[in-house]
Amino acid sequence: MKLRQLIILGIFLIILALIYVPILSNKEEEKKTVSEKTLRYLPIKVVKNENRKNTVTAYGQVMPNNQLEVSLEVQGIIDADNRTLKVGTSFKKGELLVKIDPTDAIYNLLSRRSSFSNLILGVLPDLSIDIPEEREKWETFLDQIDPNKSLPNLPEFKSKKERFTINSRNIPSEYYAIKAQERLLEKYYFLAPFDGTIIASSVEPGSNVTPGMRILTISKTSDYEVKAPVPLSRVPLFQQAEDILFMLPTGEKIGTGKYLRMSRMINSQTQSVDLFFSIASLPEKELIQGMFLNLEVTSSLFEETAVIPDNAIAENRVQLLQDSIVTWHPVQIAASKPDTLFVKGIPNGSKLILEPISNPVDTIKYIGILK
Repeated sequence: MKLRQLIILGIFLIILALIYVPILSNKEEEKKTVSEKTLRYLPIKVVKNENRKNTVTAYGQVMPNNQLEVSLEVQGIIDADNRTLKVGTSFKKGELLVKIDPTDAIYNLLSRRSSFSNLILGVLPDLSIDIPEEREKWETFLDQIDPNKSLPNLPEFKSKKERFTINSRNIPSEYYAIKAQERLLEKYYFLAPFDGTIIASSVEPGSNVTPGMRILTISKTSDYEVKAPVPLSRVPLFQQAEDILFMLPTGEKIGTGKYLRMSRMINSQTQSVDLFFSIASLPEKELIQGMFLNLEVTSSLFEETAVIPDNAIAENRVQLLQDSIVTWHPVQIAASKPDTLFVKGIPNGSKLILEPISNPVDTIKYIGILK
């Protein structure tokens, strides 16, 4: 009898186990699932406040500080023996850069000087009769006239009678016409005003040149400036900087400079304005017109600021993680640079949420993951 009761009890316990073990197991899984659903992981950064300097960057282009458009006031053909006028040709200050064939102009000038000598010679008899004391002065002037040289200074008149006598032969008007032609002859030659290079050319030896025609564009070497578009908000940083550092796109330093001036035209699309800077290359570094450079300036010291990504702030507030709870905290922006903000007001050692969530819920447990 007892054996039978034990068997029945065993069977009953087995049945209970088959019924309740799956139920209890499902409850554990449900609890585990609920627990996992109430956890949320957030990327965070531990805030470290330090005294900092803000480095602001921009990009610019090397431009000639002294650029000259060359045109001549005379007409003619560039001498066949003229130096090459191709783009990139370098030259030194004072070198003959352009020579227009002056043969016709020289012959014309020689002819007029000879004719002018005849005018002086023709007035000497009148001077001998009317003003004999002035004849020697004009004879001396005549002896000084050399067809191959510029005319000497015209003698001064001592009396109205002398003036009338000389003017009646059109001597002064012809004299000044010849002096103007002598001056014009100088314009057949263009001497380089500085050490430089040709950056644009529309002629070669043998080309025909007309007055006012642009024949060359030259720029002064070793004298450059840098033009850089800068957002309006950062203009004061560049204007107040003591030194500007220039670097190649590779990050290699190439020179230093200072702020010069600002354009009064604003780019309506980017809201930036062109700033101009002087530049002096570092030893053994070479500047080339047109090259692009990065500009870097270090602004004044910021006291006790934290560096955070710009997407970690919303309406001058950040989110902090404290004991698995998300809280909002007000901050003050001290400065900025691309994708980065310098802010004040975050307690040192706080856990800053790098990707703020829109609606924190108390029933969810937030866990921070350091980034």
